[in-house]
Amino acid sequence: MGAKGQRDELIARVRSALEEGVGTGATVVAGVSGGADSVALLRLVVAARPDLRVVVGHVRHGLRDDAPDAASARAAATAAGAEWVEIRVDAANGPGAGPEDRARRARLDALTGLAADVGADAVLLGHTADDQAETVLLRIARGTGLGGLAGMRARSHRAGVVLLRPLLGLRRAAVRSLLADDEFVTDPTNADPDQRRARARREVLPALGRLRPDGGDAVPALARLAGLAAAESDLLDHLLREWRPRRFGMAVVVGDPALDGAPPPVQDALVARLLRWGWQLLPGDSRPPTAATIAAVSTLPVGGRADVAGGVGADRLEAAWVLVSAGHPRLPETVLRPSEPVHVPGHPLAYRVDGPAPDAAGGRFVVGSRPDGAPERVKALLRRHPVPLRDHVPVVRAADGTVVMVGVTPVRDAASGRDLPVRATGSLGHVYPESP
Repeated sequence: MGAKGQRDELIARVRSALEEGVGTGATVVAGVSGGADSVALLRLVVAARPDLRVVVGHVRHGLRDDAPDAASARAAATAAGAEWVEIRVDAANGPGAGPEDRARRARLDALTGLAADVGADAVLLGHTADDQAETVLLRIARGTGLGGLAGMRARSHRAGVVLLRPLLGLRRAAVRSLLADDEFVTDPTNADPDQRRARARREVLPALGRLRPDGGDAVPALARLAGLAAAESDLLDHLLREWRPRRFGMAVVVGDPALDGAPPPVQDALVARLLRWGWQLLPGDSRPPTAATIAAVSTLPVGGRADVAGGVGADRLEAAWVLVSAGHPRLPETVLRPSEPVHVPGHPLAYRVDGPAPDAAGGRFVVGSRPDGAPERVKALLRRHPVPLRDHVPVVRAADGTVVMVGVTPVRDAASGRDLPVRATGSLGHVYPESP
């Protein structure tokens, strides 16, 4: 195949990868570091989907002299006719396990934030099949499970934003063949023997290739392993959908499943999978739990509580676990104004005031978490919710402190003879066992 034929095939593959989730005329954010893969991604996306508004997001970590990277990325954006946004982050002091992980998290946070700002349908990342193979190797070295073997997904989500990797099925060499040597910069860490990914690329992949019967390339085999593991993992989640963990505001409830006749190892594996699934639903970017963390949470006694790595609190109920991320202890308080629906963060609920409040404080209502010193009738309503969730149950109170609604249940005394002006729509979605 000639150079033109190869380019046309790459464009067709990228066009196919963008068909799902990126509508005609949509806005997308392309993460462009200035390296070969991301510059090629930008070029292929513009050629495959000229209808798109492409915003180039370039993240500067401040970990080294990255001025050449920024210049390369900006030149690529100009050549492609794309918008340019440069974002500076402090990756050195951010969360993460080591410099690589901190930089990755900071980059993704910056790109997803940019996507939200510009109304983008998706963030596009330039990972290739070679990156996938290296990721699988690094996870194997950590002792990963089935989900880790799946590597990176072609489509995933972060902070409510879709992440797409249109090049994940393509080889690095084929992608880079589109570019001249002066159209990108080379990250010096790619050749740094102290970097784990560089060692996987330069040492482990060639050694694996020599173990193959044909003595050839190990990347396609590892990419295939990732695809098979992803399909098996998705199948398990589908089969376990009746026990799917549920998010309730900032908390996640994981039910305790029961498999009749299942031996203890099978039951333990099921609980561990559901807890890991629940971790994925926590707001923010909680690190995946380690095997030790899962063991500590799964063996909690009823009524027990543990604060585990990553700032996650876990409570054990009689037939469930409740996971809550640190930093989200209560719902923010919001003033309800007449005829302006207010949506509660993390809930499918909306409140609206249809008229003035029957009190002497000017009709002001506030929705937030449960108030301290709530009267007994309010406490009785809150007792329907497991203790770890009560700080996430929306409570509406009037300006004089009177509680008028818990969730969607009115509790105001009717002594005034007037109808309650606050209306609620939506559902709390009670899918967890209620405490006595």
